[in-house]
Amino acid sequence: MKGSSSARGRAPADPVAAPRARSGGKGIDGAPAAAAANRTPTAAVADDAAAKDGKGRRNGLRKPKLVRDSFTFPAADHARLGELKQRALKSGREIKKSELLRAGLAALVAMPDAAFLATLDGVERIKTGRPAK
Repeated sequence: MKGSSSARGRAPADPVAAPRARSGGKGIDGAPAAAAANRTPTAAVADDAAAKDGKGRRNGLRKPKLVRDSFTFPAADHARLGELKQRALKSGREIKKSELLRAGLAALVAMPDAAFLATLDGVERIKTGRPAK
């Protein structure tokens, strides 16, 4: 049997068991392990907790909820995303595809209605759903 020789004679690990103390019974900073367990959080953790209020906000602002979505792109439009990423890199700015899409949304929102509708008319309508295999 493969792997059975290394498991012989050992009891299975208990994932709920408490962590063992280090050899010598010392904590992280040399204090006894029991005293290390009863310490208050470090200053960085305390500052982080103080910056958040009771509702998970940081400095009064909530983190935006992220939504995972998927959609179909024509190959030419997907290639354009790559071209725009390379253009940004040449200008000294690294950008992700999702950031490019969000920038495009911001540009569409800022357009007057006539330009917005003209841009929409220039986009090819594609069949929705997953492409055939």
